Order: sequence, then structure tokens, then C-alpha cells
Amino acid sequence: MTCTDFKNEVLNLFEKDFYIGKTPDYYNSALKISNSLNSLIRRSPRRLTISKSISIDINNRICECIGLYYQGDFVNSYKVFENFLTLRFRRLNLFEIKPISMRDSFFRIRKGSNFKKRSDIFHVPLTFRTKIKGQRFSINGVPSLYLSNSIYTTWEEFNRPNLDDISFSRFQVSRPMDLLNLSISKLKDNFLAISNIDEAIQNVSYLLFVYLCSIKVKNPEDSFRPEYILPQYVLRWARSNNYDGVFYDSTKVHSESKGKFYNLVIPVRKWNKDDKYCQELRKLFELTSPSQLNNRILAVSSSGTSSSISKIYSQELKLPFPFIDSIFDKIENYLYSEPASFLV
Repeated sequence: MTCTDFKNEVLNLFEKDFYIGKTPDYYNSALKISNSLNSLIRRSPRRLTISKSISIDINNRICECIGLYYQGDFVNSYKVFENFLTLRFRRLNLFEIKPISMRDSFFRIRKGSNFKKRSDIFHVPLTFRTKIKGQRFSINGVPSLYLSNSIYTTWEEFNRPNLDDISFSRFQVSRPMDLLNLSISKLKDNFLAISNIDEAIQNVSYLLFVYLCSIKVKNPEDSFRPEYILPQYVLRWARSNNYDGVFYDSTKVHSESKGKFYNLVIPVRKWNKDDKYCQELRKLFELTSPSQLNNRILAVSSSGTSSSISKIYSQELKLPFPFIDSIFDKIENYLYSEPASFLV
């Protein structure tokens, strides 16, 4: 088996949807794809015994972590998770760090059209912990700041609300950040570029891990969403190991656009008992005051967005006109003209 053959067979497995229909649940789907990958690894050249055994062991550990969570053994579930992340992925240098530059801008929206203060669109106040529901990377009662690389992405993440009923803001980074890169599209590109089968085998388990962190929620209305087990562990681990947060693809966009639309999640870190907002996040971002649709935005001229990005947006929205003529471009261009400052 050549390296190219191996990589193609691995990626073909990930193209199959193991998580469809009424009967498969998240854990059994993880077992199914893990077992398929392990069978493929065993068929690779015999001389790669060490790499094969390590990769198969990590795949099994990932499934064990999920299985222990299903059994209610949360302490040992996280211990297994921490073990393969720290002793395997980190030691094998499989992590990819996504650097965010100072003065990079991202966007955030909130449902509601009456917000005026910057604090209205920041993370949920710490004094309102009981209102905070679990999300992909954050657990109940612990706020995080979710941002996207475009207004369009935030709109999709909120399930396409009426644009007249939302407020939006631009967040500008005040210092460089290091995020764990869980972009499945980027990881697949990197995997294809590998020319050594030994290295490809070592990367299979990390590909499985990021894939399982990126699966779209099957039943969004359910109280328990197993698709969030690993991502929530990831943010907990990132926070404990001095990463600023996590960079990940949006699951709400079409598959052919993956990698073009992405999100950041930045957890709260430091506060006193009377604080409403995280002291570190207040220093990390300058932001514009919340804005709503108005005549000033509608009158904004085109930003001249690059034709490649315009095409992607147009495909996503099935627009009969270029993205640069859409309301999303107008909103973003307007927000870039608005002053940003720190939350006081």
C-alpha cells in the first residue's frame, strides 16, 4: 500500500456519513469509524509496527473517553481525554496552532434590536450564570465569547434570524492570540500534503479526533447533545494549558464551503466575585457599539470583496447577484467604519 493509497482510503472513510438515520447514536458512530480506520491501519506495511500500534491505541482511547462519559464516569472520561491529548497528540507534535494577529476583526450578533451598549453584545454577564446553556465548546453556567469571521457566518449560526431583529458588532483583537486549530478542512488539506506513510498513520487519530469534534448536532432540541462531549473537553483543556481558545469550522455552511467560514470561541478566565465580565476578555477585544439595520447601512457602498470570496458567498446563499451587493457586505463594511473601544 502506497502513502497515496492509504491517504485516499482514509479520506474516503471520512466522506461516508456514519451518523445518519434513526438508530446510530454518536458513540456507536465513533466506534464504527474508529474500527474502520483501525482495520485500514493494520493493512498498512508491517515495518510500521510502532506507528500503527500508537495510532490504533489513540483511536481506541478516543472511543473509551466517549463511552465512559455515557456511563456517567465523567472523572475517568476526562482523564482518558487528557492523557491522549497531552501524552500523545502534544508529544507527537500533531497539534496545529492558529495564530490570530493583533487588530484582526471578527463579528458577533445577538437576537434583539434594542441593544445600544457594548456590554449588551459581550459575553453573557457572570451574574447571569443560571441563564447560560451549554454550547458546542462551553458548558452550562460558564460563559464564552463566540465570534465569526463574517456576519454571514454568525447569521447561519443563529439559524438565519430576521435581519431586522438582530444587533451586530465588530470585535478587534488587541494582542496576538494562539488558538487550537480544529478546522477539519485545514486538517484534511495538511493530511493530503503528507508524503510519508509513517507520518500519515500518525496523523489518522488526530483526524478522527477533530472529525468527532466537528459533527453537526443530530437533534438540536435534545437536552443532551453527545456531539458536544469532546469539544467541551477541548476548551477545558485549552484553558488549562494557556491557549487563548479554539478555532473551528462552522458546521452550518455547505460542505463545499468548509474552511471559508469559521468561528472562534474564547473562554472567560479571570474575574472577581462582583465582576460582570471577564477581566482578561475586556482587555483582549475592542468592539463597536451594537448596530441594527438602518438607512445608513443600506446606503453603504460595496467593499470590493475579492471575486473568489464573492463567489463562495453567492453559492452559499444561492444569490442571483454578487455578495458585494448583499446586505451582509454592507453590514460588515459599515462596522469597519465604526470606532471600536474597550468595554469599560
